[in-house]
Amino acid sequence: MYCDNGRSRYTLAHEIGHLISHPGLDIHNDNEATTSWFNGKEKQGKQGKIEYEANQFATELLIPSELSYEKQRLKKFSPQLLRDLANYFRVSITSIAFRYLEIGDHAFQNIECKQRILPCR
Repeated sequence: MYCDNGRSRYTLAHEIGHLISHPGLDIHNDNEATTSWFNGKEKQGKQGKIEYEANQFATELLIPSELSYEKQRLKKFSPQLLRDLANYFRVSITSIAFRYLEIGDHAFQNIECKQRILPCR
């Protein structure tokens, strides 16, 4: 499968995470019924851990912690830094922003990405 953008690569890595971490889990095509779990607290409780684990797998596969930290260490935070990191790792700016929040060594406020605001650190 050829993935020509960061989001597709992340989605593919996420699904590989399910295959490796959750053998026997039913494979599905995302639609309103499968993505609506974000809206229901009960469903979040059941599926949240599984989705979190698949996201963590995808993140570590595509944006390894140590390499990510080394690539941004001692660099001044800026939107350009996020763009540069996203290009280097071939992932979306959203993915790299979440990784930066997780392991970055600089504080920053909000980043707006397609009308969504990521949490403050």
